[in-house]
Amino acid sequence: MKNEKQKNIVLAVLLVAVVTLTIAYALLSATLTINAQATVKGANWDVHFQEKSDQSAICVASSKTGAATTTAEVKTQPTVSNTSFTGLAADLKLPGDKVVCTWQVTNAGSIDAKLATYTAPALTYAGDSADVTKVTGKINTTLTVDGATPANGDVLPATTGNTKDVVLTIEFDPNATELPSQDVTVTVASETFVYEQN
Repeated sequence: MKNEKQKNIVLAVLLVAVVTLTIAYALLSATLTINAQATVKGANWDVHFQEKSDQSAICVASSKTGAATTTAEVKTQPTVSNTSFTGLAADLKLPGDKVVCTWQVTNAGSIDAKLATYTAPALTYAGDSADVTKVTGKINTTLTVDGATPANGDVLPATTGNTKDVVLTIEFDPNATELPSQDVTVTVASETFVYEQN
C-alpha cells in the first residue's frame, strides 16, 4: 500500500510538471506582426515626334552636287504630329535629286523608353510598267536618329529636353542611267517606331 501511495504521488507530480511546462510555453510565445506599405509613385509616359524649333522648313530639296540648278522640289511640306510624319509630296526629276526632312523624337516623360520595334521603309511604285522598271531600285531612302540607323533596343532616356534628330532622306540615285518618260509615283510605306518602358 505504501508503494501505491508513492506511485500516486509521483503521477501527481508529473501531471503538475506537464501543466507547468504548458503554461511556461504559453508565457514564452510571441505574436509577430508585419505592417507594410507600398506607394506607387506618379509617372508620366510621353514619347513623341515634334518639329525642330530652329528650322524654317521640315523638308528641303537639293540636286546633285555641282548641278547648275535645283530640279528637286518639295511640293507639300509634311505634317509632324505627336505620333506621325505624313503628307510629304516632292518631285525628283534627275539623278542626284533628293529631299531631306528633319524633325525630332523626344522623351518628355519621367520613364526611360527603348525602341522595341523599328520597321524600315518599304517603297511602292505606280505608273507605266516600262517607266516603273527604270525607276525601281533607283530611289534610295535612309532614316537616322541622331546620325545612326535606328535599332531595336535603342534607349531614349527620360531627361529634361531629351530630343534626338530624325532625318529622312529620299534620293534619286546619282548613278541612275535611265529616266522615265512619264511620272512614276513612289510611295514610302509606313515606317513605325514602337517605344516601350525600358
